[in-house]
Parts: sequence; C-alpha cells; structure tokens
Amino acid sequence: MNELLSMLSAWLLDLLVLGTALLAIASLTLVFVRRPAARMAISRGTLLGLATLFVLTALPAWPRRSLDDIFLKKVAEAEEWDDALAKMTETEATFAAPLVLDASPARNDLPVKSLPSAEPFSTVRIFRLLPLLWLGTAGFALAYIFLGGWRAFRILWSAANAPDWSQQELKSLVPPQCWMPRLKTSQRIATAVAMIAWRPHILLATKSVNEQNKALVRAALAHEWAHIRHGDLWLLALERLLLPIFCLHPLFWLLRRQIRMDQEILADAAAAGNAPVEYAEALLSWAKAESQQAAPPLGI
Repeated sequence: MNELLSMLSAWLLDLLVLGTALLAIASLTLVFVRRPAARMAISRGTLLGLATLFVLTALPAWPRRSLDDIFLKKVAEAEEWDDALAKMTETEATFAAPLVLDASPARNDLPVKSLPSAEPFSTVRIFRLLPLLWLGTAGFALAYIFLGGWRAFRILWSAANAPDWSQQELKSLVPPQCWMPRLKTSQRIATAVAMIAWRPHILLATKSVNEQNKALVRAALAHEWAHIRHGDLWLLALERLLLPIFCLHPLFWLLRRQIRMDQEILADAAAAGNAPVEYAEALLSWAKAESQQAAPPLGI
C-alpha cells in the first residue's frame, strides 16, 4: 500500500510540476495576445498539452524517482550534517580552554550538546498525503460532473421537439455539408444551450419560442450553432475530463474562465455575421425581456 501511494505521489508530482509550467507559460502568453481567436488556439493547445502530459507521465516507461528515494537521501544528508556538527561541538567542549590544567578527575558522564536532527520521513509522510488529497477532491469533481450530466440527461429526455418554423430557421443557418443538430424546447431552462459534443442538440426555453420572437430565436440559434461549429462542446468535454486532475490548480480555473470569455466573444461575432445591426437589436430585445423577467433565449 505504501509503495502504491509512493508511486502515485511521484506521478502526481511530475504531472503537477510539468502542468504548472505549461499553465504558467500559457497564462503569461494570453496576457499579451489580444485576438480572441489566437487566445482560443493557445488555450486549446494548452488543454491538449495537459491531456498529453497526463498520459505520458502515467506510462510505466516514464522516468520517475520514488519519493522515498529522494527524501531518504535528504534525510541521510541531514543526519551526516548533524553528526559532523556533533563532532565539532564535542571537540570544542574538549579543547575550549587548552592552556588551563584541570586536576580534577576525568568525568565521562558530561553531556555533549548537539543540534536536534530532523525527524526522519516527515517530508515523505506529508507527500504521501498528496494522493489521498487528490483522490478526495477528484472524487468530488467526478460527482459534480456526474450530477451535471444526469441533470442534462433529464432535461434532454423531457424536452419536446421545436416548432417547424424554428427548425427552418436553424436549417437556414447550418450549411448543407454540416450535420444538422437536433432542436428541442424545454421548460426547465431559461436560456438557450448546446449540449452533447458527439450528437449536438440545441435546446430553447419554451416560453421564448414563439413567432413574435422570431428575431430573438434566430439570434439564439446562430449563437449556439457558432458554439457547435467552433468545436466548443468538444473543448468543454476535454475540460471536464481534466477537471478531476487539476481541480485544485488556480491557473487551470483561470484558463477555463478565459476560454469561456473567448468562446462567447467568438460566438457573438459569428452570430452577428453580416447583419450586426439585426443581432444588436436582438440583444436589446433580449435585455428588455430579461428586465421584464421573461426567459431570455441567449446564453451558453
């Protein structure tokens, strides 16, 4: 069991060190990059790099050293240093006053002060707690992902098919060579969402799907179709796979936040297309509907 924890700790240490270096480089680069498309390319490459590191560091052929070997060497060096200091202290105690003759009988029971040595294996014990801490947080993250997937499945299961006119609106946005996503409506959501990367679905709020809000519905469909076309659902799936591993890493959460912002900017730009005025009017209508506590169709 201790050997397994030691191997797991060594793997986590390699992964976190290399992942931190990659995330730090990406975060520093994103500060100086202004174009959202370029930032998304960097973020996408960073997530793929983290996934690659996860696989490479888990391979048996990956060169790693056991934490026991590393810290036992440190403890041995510390003990050698303590022994050397103890000998120096003993020498100083013996020859502190070489010119003074002491006629008193020799006593061998005098205590010799030495520096306290570090408790062996204390650092090893601390680092052996790393996999236990990771397993606990990863378990919470997996439970969170499972709960979100279950809620999405329930919403999708209870959703109804969208009206024909909204289906035609979506068909006019999707190119003929692209796979047509399924369009449904649900009373359990307050904003439009796209879900399921391998079989895309677009869900609209039931209250907002009426022909009087056709411009709003079209803007929402364009926005969610842009997410699907840009591969945002696949990127979201990759993020969720990495979340249990880097759930305690602050740079990972900052990267996720930046990805969300850039995805929304690019989706809005793609949805506006050659008709930015109409899209802006749809956004104004959405803001008005939100102020009236209506269910807005836009969102991520």
